[in-house]
Amino acid sequence: MTIEFSCTHCGKALSTSDDKAGRKAKCPGCGEAVLVPSPAVDDVYDDADLPELPGETAEITCPMCGAKNPGGTKACESCGEPLKSAKSRERGPQKIEAGDVLSTAWAIFKQEMGLVIGGVIVAGLLNIAVSMPQTILGGIAGVMQQQGERETAMLLQTLSWCFLPIAYLGQWFFACGLNRMMLNISRGDPAAIGDLFSGGKYLWRMAGATILFALMVLLGFVCLIIPGIILSLMFWAYAYVLVDEDPPGIDCLWRAKKYVEGNLGTIFVLFLAAFGINLLGVCALFVGLVFTAPLTTLMMAVAYCKMTGQRTAA
Repeated sequence: MTIEFSCTHCGKALSTSDDKAGRKAKCPGCGEAVLVPSPAVDDVYDDADLPELPGETAEITCPMCGAKNPGGTKACESCGEPLKSAKSRERGPQKIEAGDVLSTAWAIFKQEMGLVIGGVIVAGLLNIAVSMPQTILGGIAGVMQQQGERETAMLLQTLSWCFLPIAYLGQWFFACGLNRMMLNISRGDPAAIGDLFSGGKYLWRMAGATILFALMVLLGFVCLIIPGIILSLMFWAYAYVLVDEDPPGIDCLWRAKKYVEGNLGTIFVLFLAAFGINLLGVCALFVGLVFTAPLTTLMMAVAYCKMTGQRTAA
């Protein structure tokens, strides 16, 4: 069966097979992402596991055309786009299994290997680039110190410290972009290397949340190590929550905790698995990390998607 629809951005007539219903795709005319409509609303949004909410009256905004629709409307009255009520869009924590996450991540990795590896490598090179000035100045300062040029060494060291915030901000910026890219790949949404440069709107919230996360984990490690491990596992998903749900301030930390609470043991197993997989990459003369690091990066994105009740591409 073929689904025929029009791009909401440029109006180009489009068609695709019905197995693409409910998924996003790039319009060949303008390149913008569009959602493939479904002839059967219930096939796109499976609310079987969600509680019935009687008496919903809140307006529903169509994600495709922006039109306002009465509460409970199944399809947009303006463009026919399938709708979900604000209540039914709420996601809750889901129990996950380590084996399921690993098998799903491997299946997606095999399908999108080039994009996953390319994204992680490019992100790594960009992180090195933004850290280069601080690293070079610090290295030269060390050489000057050894040669007795203390004043010059102190000046260069001060300059290197000035570049340190720039290095961190750059790394956080590309981390947001990489997380968005991995989530798109995990869900089967359109993804590209250009996603790495999409982290601007999250940067300052990422900085605040990361600093608070680091302080909490550091305090936990000071308290006999075990609390630090628990805190790091409990809040690890904050960066994914930030780019996925776009919450205000540092609310991503508390939302991450809500998703992880019932999966703490599974997340611990997944981190152990990631460590073991990357250790194999190191044993393979470090060349194996080219494959294992992207795989484990994708694996954690898949774990987040499953933990939050989202679909995955496999």
